[in-house]
Formats: sequence, C-alpha cells, structure tokens
Amino acid sequence: MSFPKISLFLLFPLLLLAACNENHAIKKEYFYLEEDHLTWLPADTLPEVLLMRDNHGITYSFFRKEERHDFNKSWTSFLGINTRMSFNEYRSLGYGSSFNGGFDISLTAGFPPYGDELYVFLNGTAFAWDFNFKTLHRVEYGDLYFSKLMADDGYEETEKILSTVEFLDTLRTSERLYHDILHFSFRDLPRNGQTHPFSVVDIYLARHWGLVRYDLLNGIRYERVYDAS
Repeated sequence: MSFPKISLFLLFPLLLLAACNENHAIKKEYFYLEEDHLTWLPADTLPEVLLMRDNHGITYSFFRKEERHDFNKSWTSFLGINTRMSFNEYRSLGYGSSFNGGFDISLTAGFPPYGDELYVFLNGTAFAWDFNFKTLHRVEYGDLYFSKLMADDGYEETEKILSTVEFLDTLRTSERLYHDILHFSFRDLPRNGQTHPFSVVDIYLARHWGLVRYDLLNGIRYERVYDAS
C-alpha cells in the first residue's frame, strides 16, 4: 500500500501553524513563588472582612471578593515559532469596599534576574516591589503612572520615583503590636499639583496579616481592628 507524498513546501506551513499555537513551545519553564514571600499575603485563617477604624472612631469594612492561585503565561517567538513559554505562579486576594475603592494584594513569581513581585492597590494608590532587586519599580495613582524600565540585568530609571518602601521591625497600633512591617510612602503626588485630601499616602503591611494601617493626605489614619463595636 502506498501513501501520498507530502511536499516540504506544504509541510512547513503546517509546522509553523502548530508551533504558533499558544499552548505549544520549544521550551517551557515554570517559576514558583518563594515560601518566605508568600507570608506577605494575609493568612487563610483570617476573617473574610477587614475592619479599619479611623482616628475619629469611624469603622469601615473591606469584604473579601476574590482569591486567585494560578499561573500567568507568556511566550517569546522567532519567525512565528514559539521558542519559549513561561508560567509564573500568581496568588492574589481582592477586597471590595463601599467607601472609595478597594484593596488588592498579589504576588507574581519572578524570572531571572528579576525576583518575586509584590503588588498592592488601595483606594486608587498602587505600587509594585521587586524582592530580589529590593526595588520599588512601579507607582500608580489614578491615571498617573511612574515606572522603571526592565533591562537584561536589572531596572533602568527612566523617570525619578520619589515614593519609597522601607521595612520596619515592629508597628504598634491601638489594638496590638505587629512584627515585620512593609511601609510604602507615596511621594509622587506633589509633582503634578494634585492634592486630593483623601489620597492614600502611607500603607503599612504586616507579614501574615496584610493591611494593618494606612494614612491619607488630610491626616486621617486608619488602623486594623478586630471588633466592629
């Protein structure tokens, strides 16, 4: 029994079509989050509602609305052929609020030379932190966006980011003492002359607990509480 011959000129486009499929690549790589970095997400045992009370005694609620754990997929190609496909572990928690926005916190596994990325959004202010380079490489506020360029061997500063991230040993609130604190200070607002009094300018995260305090431009301070009464 004989089989029809297939011309290489016909076979090559078929190979290209298969290679271009987003589910296929010559090389696949998986990148996973470091266990130590996962501790910056709120623990699963914490309540579904985050209660924050301001320094005037008014309590506001953030309700957990979304939780994700999957892999972000990206790929590179050459002459239409997918040469490399990357799967980066991603975890996130999202909270909604009836008052001025919400709170989102996520971790994305890095790929060499970049480290795991912590991303935090709170009521219109957001930042991204690279654990490997210990770099604040992105700041967002409404339509404003400040970032550093990702190069082959690290970040290049295309525009000056005035905001900062620092790590504190402890933070005491009215209810308790927290350990291992990440403190983000938003300082890029004044350059644009936008001084909305309810802008979030300071965010405090505690390891294992997540959001425990944030401050507004108008001086109002919100602290995490565990009793609505």
